[in-house]
Amino acid sequence: MIKEFQLQPADFNFEKTPFEKSKRLLKSERNRAAYEEAKEDLFSLIKPVVGWNVFQIDCFKNEKVILIDGTEIGGGPVVQVIKGAVEIILAICSIGPAVEEKTRIYMKDKKMFKGVILDSLASWAVDKTRKKFCNWITKEIHMNEGYRTSIMLSPGDSEWSITEQSTIFKLLKQEAEEIEVRLTESMLMIPLKSLSLLIGAGPNHLGKEDGTSCEFCLQRDRCRYRKMRD
Repeated sequence: MIKEFQLQPADFNFEKTPFEKSKRLLKSERNRAAYEEAKEDLFSLIKPVVGWNVFQIDCFKNEKVILIDGTEIGGGPVVQVIKGAVEIILAICSIGPAVEEKTRIYMKDKKMFKGVILDSLASWAVDKTRKKFCNWITKEIHMNEGYRTSIMLSPGDSEWSITEQSTIFKLLKQEAEEIEVRLTESMLMIPLKSLSLLIGAGPNHLGKEDGTSCEFCLQRDRCRYRKMRD
């Protein structure tokens, strides 16, 4: 299944960005102009899209979730977070390749400042896409099935191994092809501004329904995007 989203400036609280908070960084008219141009580039180039599907759970075994077809997925905090779920939602989120291509052009033309800003804003945009999808799917599941949902987890953000990307891409093979996201042997998603995720759902109380995945994230103490999130 495919879900497209629209991201507008109103979806971003730019006052929270490190760029806006740094009075010195944007003090010069040149830097301020580059920053504003990068923002314009962002909204003209991104194409937020999510490929996703729902998979029924057979049972839990140690740190793994066993699906009806026998596929094992999980590790790290996954079972702790979705314990009690009867199904999982897997998704791959992307904003497309155009922003990355524009960033490379800026870097090649030695417009480093603008390139760094655009790359940073693009990372924020794919995180916003992930958040929009999570909010949307949670409302859909609550309304249509009456199910509760867990917080979202992504491979590599916690002790849930990045190698689990391969399992997600096997399960979402068709969806990944439709949104044109592929996985390299080193578990890197192409386009780079892409993220995958898992959410648990079910009629009963789940392991972790409130809060965010930040508390499980290995980068939480030095993540610049954590403070930028709403």
